[in-house]
Amino acid sequence: IYTGMGAQAVGAGSPAVPGLLMNFHLRDAYFQPRIAEAAVAARRHASRAVTNDQLLQTAIAYVDLVEAFQSKAVIDETRSNADVLAKLTRDYAEAGQGLRADADRAQAELSFREIDSEAANEATRVASVRLARLLRINQSEFLVPAEPTIVPVEMASADSPVNSLVSTGLLTRPELAEAKQLVRQAVEGYQRERYAPLVPSVLLGMSYGGNGGGLGSDIE
Repeated sequence: IYTGMGAQAVGAGSPAVPGLLMNFHLRDAYFQPRIAEAAVAARRHASRAVTNDQLLQTAIAYVDLVEAFQSKAVIDETRSNADVLAKLTRDYAEAGQGLRADADRAQAELSFREIDSEAANEATRVASVRLARLLRINQSEFLVPAEPTIVPVEMASADSPVNSLVSTGLLTRPELAEAKQLVRQAVEGYQRERYAPLVPSVLLGMSYGGNGGGLGSDIE
């Protein structure tokens, strides 16, 4: 009778199935960290690409908000001028110094400008909601741009050669860096499978038990 950690013990021999088994693949010890490193680097560059896209969309939404406020300011000024003109032509018509048709045309023009003003207010609200959605803030808050006008930002010198700017842009794009790391991951995986038959594995087993009928417990 055999008792202990392990199975299929015959006589005084070692158990055929060890109670504790450890299998070490040396190829994985070398290649798996390299594969994992490439995978992590690819995900990091992919995260940068997503961040850049989000920043671009947010910047465009902010520019749209500034543009909407600028258009609203122009439309409001036009409506104010149309209001002054409508009052003047109405006063002249009532005083008999102007035509009633001119007063009616000025009033119609004022009505159109008021419609444009309402449309401009709607455009500012829509631009505010779009920006708030990208910023993940309460969309009921009415956002007002900090700058009254769009201020140009010089990202690169206008005198720089176009080929140089294109090369710099391609070298710094995270999408290309991600693709490079994915290729590296695939190459490391290929090398792992290629050298797997040539790299040995280490198999360690340990058992403990005893055979009934003997003089004492035997450590196998």
